[in-house]
Amino acid sequence: MAETTPRVRYFRSTELPWQRDASGARFWAAGLSHVALTYFRLDPHTRFEAHSHASEQITLVLSGTLVFEVSGAIYEVGPGEVIAIPGHVEHAVFSKDQPVEAVDAWSPPPEHLGDAPSSN
Repeated sequence: MAETTPRVRYFRSTELPWQRDASGARFWAAGLSHVALTYFRLDPHTRFEAHSHASEQITLVLSGTLVFEVSGAIYEVGPGEVIAIPGHVEHAVFSKDQPVEAVDAWSPPPEHLGDAPSSN
């Protein structure tokens, strides 16, 4: 019986090309079959209009403040803070007067990441 070893991927920052999303937003992504990670930077006053996706999303803000609008509630997420959004929950996101750096964890990887480096 053949033994199978899981394939471990190591990504150097130079191997993760920056991609553009919304005007003023750029990110890189890496993933496995069931989870993905994105690191992104938003310019001040960048906005993602109300949307939803099947993927669960957990966002950790590294610098700046991200404002999430979810079902009429406003969440201002600052450095070191986390917001977890279940799949299929509509939300809008925007940055304020400062740039933002943040990390998103996704499960399963969302379609909009397309051909992000992965272990598939």
